[in-house]
Amino acid sequence: MASVMHVPNADRMIDDYIAQAQPFAREICTKIREIILKADPVIIEDWKWGPNYYKDGMMCGFGAFKQHVHLVFFRGDAMKDPKKLFIHGEQNRHNRGIKFTDVGQIDERVLTAYVREAVAINEKGIQLKPKSLSLPADFRKALSQHRKAKEFFDTSSHTNRKEYINWILSARKNETRRRRLAESIRKLSKRQKFS
Repeated sequence: MASVMHVPNADRMIDDYIAQAQPFAREICTKIREIILKADPVIIEDWKWGPNYYKDGMMCGFGAFKQHVHLVFFRGDAMKDPKKLFIHGEQNRHNRGIKFTDVGQIDERVLTAYVREAVAINEKGIQLKPKSLSLPADFRKALSQHRKAKEFFDTSSHTNRKEYINWILSARKNETRRRRLAESIRKLSKRQKFS
C-alpha cells in the first residue's frame, strides 16, 4: 500500500487561511477546526484545495466564502445526516456539505457526531454505491448494435454517461432525437467523451 503524502506545514497554512477570512468566517472556521480535531485524536490536518482533514482517507474540509463557510464531507452520501444539515443538489456525486453563516449555528455535539461518523466510514472502507442511470430504450438498442460504442459507454465515467443520456432525452422532436442517437453512437465508437 502506497504511503500518503501530507502537506508538512498544513497547520500553519490553515492558520493563515483563517486569519485572512472575514471576521464572521474566522469564528466559524476556528470552531469547526477545533471540533474536527477534538472528535478523533488521530485525524491529520492537511491542505488540499484548502483546509482538509484526513483519517484513512480524505474525510472533510472547509472553505470560507463571502457570506458563508462551507464544511464538506467527502463521503457524505454514505452518512445518515439525522439532523438534515446537508445541502443536497449543490454537491458532486459523493460530497455533502453544510453552510454556516454564523458561529451560533454550530452545535458542537451534533457536528462532533457527524465527524465521528465520517471517520467510521473511512475506517471501515465503506464503498459508495454508484448511482444508477436509466438508459432510454432506443439508446440501449442502438448501443447493443454497436459493440465498440457500448464498450466505451459502459466503461465511461458516470458523468459522461449521464451527459449522453441527458442530451438524447432533451431532444424535443423525434428527428432531433434520432440525429442525436446516431451522433452519440458515432462519437462513442471513436471513444470520444461527450464534451
